[in-house]
Amino acid sequence: MRRRGGVVLLLVAACSGDDEPGTKDTSGTTSAPAWEMVVEDGPGGMMLGAYSVGDTMIVVGGQLNDGTGTIWKLNDGVLCVDEEIPDAPLWWVHGRSETDLYMVGEQGLILHEVDGVRTREDVPSTAKLFGVYDDGTDVWAVGGDIFGDGTGEIWRRVDGTWSLASTTPGLAFKAWEGWFVGDGFVWWWDGTDFVDRTPAEAPRFTTVRGRSQDDVWVVGGTQVAEFYHWDGAEWSRPDVDASCVNAALNGVYTAPGEDVYVAGMFGVAGSFDGTAWSCADQPLTAKAFHAVWPHDGAWWALGGNFTSSSTQVSSVARFGEGPLPEVAESCE
Repeated sequence: MRRRGGVVLLLVAACSGDDEPGTKDTSGTTSAPAWEMVVEDGPGGMMLGAYSVGDTMIVVGGQLNDGTGTIWKLNDGVLCVDEEIPDAPLWWVHGRSETDLYMVGEQGLILHEVDGVRTREDVPSTAKLFGVYDDGTDVWAVGGDIFGDGTGEIWRRVDGTWSLASTTPGLAFKAWEGWFVGDGFVWWWDGTDFVDRTPAEAPRFTTVRGRSQDDVWVVGGTQVAEFYHWDGAEWSRPDVDASCVNAALNGVYTAPGEDVYVAGMFGVAGSFDGTAWSCADQPLTAKAFHAVWPHDGAWWALGGNFTSSSTQVSSVARFGEGPLPEVAESCE
């Protein structure tokens, strides 16, 4: 294990004991949690979002820019393609329970899954819907037209009906518990209207997640990592360890009692405990990660060749221990 100024950096290889790097045995197990690549050029296209349904992690994505969508499942040690959606790629997935969830994608695509049955609830928009969040009462979907005027949209589902709640000054990327982030803005829903909580610098914000309304983390960037924290009164910008996070961030996840996990361009995957950063000793891949998600005692960074104009592939890394999952082109 390598230490820099009190910061512990986890090696790509596993660590054993306090000081010496461990090695992976022939069964694929590791001696301590570490970031490892599961697959770098997997099937199904880009992986863009994930959600846990009991013992199964649902992953969504596909071929970007009006290609096909893909739904993967990770269960019982196998990561496989479960279904292809011919209309458009899927960008995000979230639900109020394990049996009631939403998946959103390009061209206003919305899938609503209840007890394993999927129905369409598309909105009348040509927007790419980048995010969805079910707060237990209403459902929010956000997006925009990247090839148009650069403005965004926030859609709200109330009593089973979707309607346009607001347009936004920039593309809207993600939502969480009343928070909405996008290109140059951060908004908060007070139950009646949207309140502008945009920091003075206003870079591109891609994802938001928090432990509470007074402990919210927002990430983003175009060239370098943007990392912001809201404490209930004001924004701060915790220092970013350049040896750990050296590119723009696309994903963030935290929850009460958890560190802040991030994922981003050029293989960035790591965590921040409020003081120090932990990550792989070197970039895990040249490809990009779009989301980070906890499942089955591990953390998963999900992405692919995000900036490529060619056929997209899936890339997955895991921070955990034990055998890595097998990857299959079909769950059948």
